Amino acid sequence: MKFWLSPKTGASAIPYAELIARLQSEFGDRMSVSDISEPDVAGMVAELIELNAPRQMIDDARSGIILRVSIYDFDYSDDSVTFDITPATSSLIGHYPDGDTGTVIGLLERCSRVLDYSVTIAL
Repeated sequence: MKFWLSPKTGASAIPYAELIARLQSEFGDRMSVSDISEPDVAGMVAELIELNAPRQMIDDARSGIILRVSIYDFDYSDDSVTFDITPATSSLIGHYPDGDTGTVIGLLERCSRVLDYSVTIAL
């Protein structure tokens, strides 16, 4: 299943560094940020294309400028929200597992609130 977190109508996208800082302030140790390794770049590019990501974001990913952000509700939970960001990110787009969608939707709503973004979920 897919999701999008986007700036509200008339609002601007949050700069890359501030976006990470806001999410870290909300989720603390329930969030991880990691570099995407070289072998994973092709897969990330294919996923971004499938998700209709902006062209600059796809180009950034191709050049290896991409971070994976994962947010968890509990330490040992498979229910998480994961997305990839680049400096060109204007909307957060990603997939989430079919598990406890209530937990995942709760995480997306928290992301939406802390970023002041709209959330769209495609089931």
